[in-house]
Amino acid sequence: MKQRKNAVLIYILLLCLLVNIVPSKSVKAASATVSITQKDTDIKLNDTFSVIVKVEATDDIGGFETFLTYDESKMEFISGGSMVSGGDGILRVSDMNPENIVKSRKYVLQFKAIKQGNAQIETMDQAYVYTYEDSAEMSVSSNRLSIDIGTDQTVSNNAKLDSLRISPGVLSPEFSSKTTKYTAEVKSDVKELVISAMASDKDAKITTKGNKDLKAGPNEVNIIVTAPSGDQKTYTIVVTKKEDQANQNEQTETDGENTIDEPEDGESQGEDTEDQEEILESDGYLVTEEDDRIQLYFSSEYEVISLEDDSLIPSGYEETTMKLQGITVTVYEPVGGEVADYVLLYMKKGDSEAQFYRYDKIENTVQRYDSSYDQATTTNTGKVTKDEYAKKLANMRILVAVSCIITLIATLVVIRLLIKLRGTKDDEFF
Repeated sequence: MKQRKNAVLIYILLLCLLVNIVPSKSVKAASATVSITQKDTDIKLNDTFSVIVKVEATDDIGGFETFLTYDESKMEFISGGSMVSGGDGILRVSDMNPENIVKSRKYVLQFKAIKQGNAQIETMDQAYVYTYEDSAEMSVSSNRLSIDIGTDQTVSNNAKLDSLRISPGVLSPEFSSKTTKYTAEVKSDVKELVISAMASDKDAKITTKGNKDLKAGPNEVNIIVTAPSGDQKTYTIVVTKKEDQANQNEQTETDGENTIDEPEDGESQGEDTEDQEEILESDGYLVTEEDDRIQLYFSSEYEVISLEDDSLIPSGYEETTMKLQGITVTVYEPVGGEVADYVLLYMKKGDSEAQFYRYDKIENTVQRYDSSYDQATTTNTGKVTKDEYAKKLANMRILVAVSCIITLIATLVVIRLLIKLRGTKDDEFF
């Protein structure tokens, strides 16, 4: 009778042992594949192309999260839908509450080719796919996608300037896109020539050389325009810096003239210009206000325009104000006061029509705003999510450890009972 009771107890323990083991086996049995492919095979410089991220699983998908890394020097992220956010080389894909119970998910990411060469996109560290029924983590495999970006023979070779202005000083002759040689004069206290230039082709790059650390006498300043095709055009300004006033006074006394120069009205303006140049060099941008006209200087000159029709404000943004270098400017930030690294400015560049620009408060840069940026994200999203992942992994390790301990204890108990049934003493076995 006692042996029967022991046998029943063994069967019960074996059943508990199986119940403890089976769930872990079922979790391991569920698997998923994250495949990254490109929709367009022939990608040229400045083309917009699509990258498809597809998740296929052996069980119904309850959630999917991952980080993707891409070559930001060769491809620029444009959009990816509400489930995709980020930029600057890292994207987050988070789809934790799917509406449909399915075994596959697809996400289409839009990029722009900005540099020729080979670019890659892949998952960072690990992709996480969870089952719909019990949110168990699946085993996941993924691939790396290589994208070849070539050049197009039809790419623009326009390397002309639409406008060119300097501060301080005046160009001679008056600017013309066909004229590449100019002269200008500046006072003896001017150290740097501020150049505002706008290319005819919006994709052309402008670089400036020789406009800093001006010396007394002639200085050659070059504005180099590089077209998307690689063609270049150089506009040259010979800037003559006047000699120091003390030297001029010494020359005047040598000539027997005792005339004392009265301060000119332009001297105070020259000091203001020098201060503005220092601000532009230190902050990377400059804000000025004159007669209720606010202008921003980055690599180009912009004018802040009042938005008369509120219906033009992009969805998800609201009007507010912020101070830039002490000047109050109307901006548009995410609704609800969400902390973001950028705001929108309604401005016009040169003679172009006014439009919204995206101002990066960290880098102090602007770029044209696109509706795909309606989804406002913050730069710390990735960090928080990584912490969540670490917490999940820690909890998973604890559960596995507890499961192993329970299994070991149950196994030892079964062995002891079997030994007793055979009539073997515990001391002889252990």
